[in-house]
Amino acid sequence: PPDLSVTTSTSVKTWKDNPVNLTCLADAIPNATISWWLRNNEIRKQNNSAFYTILSTVAISKLLVKPSLTLPGGRDVYGTYKCKAENMYGIDEIDIDLKEASTPGPIQKILFDKITATTIVFSIVPPIDDGEMPIKKYLMEYKEDQKTENDIYSKEWSEGLSYIVENLEPRTSYLFRFSAKNAVGVGPWSTWLSKKMPQESVPDAPFIIQPGGNISYYSQHYEIRCIIPADNGKHILYFELKYFKVMNTGI
Repeated sequence: PPDLSVTTSTSVKTWKDNPVNLTCLADAIPNATISWWLRNNEIRKQNNSAFYTILSTVAISKLLVKPSLTLPGGRDVYGTYKCKAENMYGIDEIDIDLKEASTPGPIQKILFDKITATTIVFSIVPPIDDGEMPIKKYLMEYKEDQKTENDIYSKEWSEGLSYIVENLEPRTSYLFRFSAKNAVGVGPWSTWLSKKMPQESVPDAPFIIQPGGNISYYSQHYEIRCIIPADNGKHILYFELKYFKVMNTGI
């Protein structure tokens, strides 16, 4: 008898006018005849509607579903489809859910993680509703508090990166707003958040990169690299390095 457990995808998502394939694989000897059903109504190959095309009916069957935002009934294609396989030895059935994906919901919370005179590092609490699709990016728009809508700057980050904005002006008030983006599109924008940047201060500590660890490549000199830190509103004039000889006492 047919065995439909080899069908791999039982949850499929699409949106707008994007067609999508539902695939049903029947392991059977002899080959099983496959039929498609939605809400107890069979989708027949000989009278396919504008929303369906059955590409095959034996062993492996693909049902091409074509949702529509403009045609009447174009969104009624979403729901739980039943794939039914039958041969002379029996029948097997499996449900495949077709869900309508949407843009993400609103971002839950924005936190100011670290603030210097010219930079802000944000933490983003993602939306509760991702729209049935993974979040791909976070978008930000920002402007000086007194500027108009024509003076808005924008920035975006891939999900999971460090959410940082740089080159801000010290002692200046800014407005920030955020939204999440998935494959469907951009979700709603948050309300504007206000933050006044602190005054200029000493630069952050540089981060030293040791390409060779504690062992020098050279006999009489040692190469040190560092990541230039935030200058906190004033141009860095120079770097100072302190070093001393370590005496090996043999202990």
